[in-house]
Amino acid sequence: IQNLDATQGDGQIYYPQLDDCASTIDWQSLVYSSFKTIAASDLTAKKLQKLSVPDNFKTITINTPLGQIVIGDKGNSTYRPGDYLLICDFGGNDVYLDGGGSRPGLPISAIIDLDGADNYGDSLSTRTLGYGVCGTGIVIDTRGNDKYAANRLSQGIGVFGTGMVADFEGDDDYQLKVSGQGCGYFGVGMLIDRIGDDNYYLAGDGQGAGGIGGGIGILADFRGNDYYKAEPLAEVFNRGDYHSQMKIN
Repeated sequence: IQNLDATQGDGQIYYPQLDDCASTIDWQSLVYSSFKTIAASDLTAKKLQKLSVPDNFKTITINTPLGQIVIGDKGNSTYRPGDYLLICDFGGNDVYLDGGGSRPGLPISAIIDLDGADNYGDSLSTRTLGYGVCGTGIVIDTRGNDKYAANRLSQGIGVFGTGMVADFEGDDDYQLKVSGQGCGYFGVGMLIDRIGDDNYYLAGDGQGAGGIGGGIGILADFRGNDYYKAEPLAEVFNRGDYHSQMKIN
């Protein structure tokens, strides 16, 4: 369902599938697995920061029944669409076109990037890079001035799951159209930025938005001179409201 953001605020469309999912999911197991996944990923990132990796280390790919594990070297890497259980990259200015997004059949997907000025997604990206559905999707970036871009359902969005982006350090830029940057529909979405002068731009539904189904959305930025913008003008992104003659979102 691509239009939850546009249809559920005023209840324009009823999707019985959402009720079916809510009544059959084992919520306790889902919540506990999210706790374990996020805690393990955070602990792993902190321990890996202390490792000394030789410059001649080459990328390793391991295929598992739960998806690929990729241990990336210090060079500039591009991660194309695939079934990633875990990407752990030790450096370089990397490009992530996939990863960190769960889905049925891939209940856990995590990215841990330890250094570099990285690019996460592009203007067409959707359902990835901090997207959790029926599981947990997580991105942890420990260092570097990074750029995040997506069309929708990215950068910390949970739909019957948990989606999280945690950026530890750097001056970062977050660009998203709809549903993310801390947004939850029947789930939990979190965007956590610890240090840096950051820029956040959103067209709608995010930057700390709890949606239908008891959704929870959190955007927490701990330090830095930051700029937040949720697009107000319908001529830029068409989400106009009739109270403003369809001019203001």
